[in-house]
Amino acid sequence: MKYETIVTQVMVCEAGKELFDATATEISLLDEAAGGMVSIKQSCDYSGAGEVRFDPDEWPTVRAAINDMVQRCEKYNKSLEA
Repeated sequence: MKYETIVTQVMVCEAGKELFDATATEISLLDEAAGGMVSIKQSCDYSGAGEVRFDPDEWPTVRAAINDMVQRCEKYNKSLEA
């Protein structure tokens, strides 16, 4: 039997801050029995349901993490087809 490691979550937050800080953005690979999808969440109190907010300075890091997770999702979905 062959095993593999699948990265399913990354956190992007301001350097030196805790993972539950308002600046934290959680980017996850999910599978709810219909193939992989990417989820983006923030824990800040000011965001409404379904809303995420980014400062211009944090956007490049968040965008890179999202792009990476989308590529992982595509790889995961292809592995399900095999």
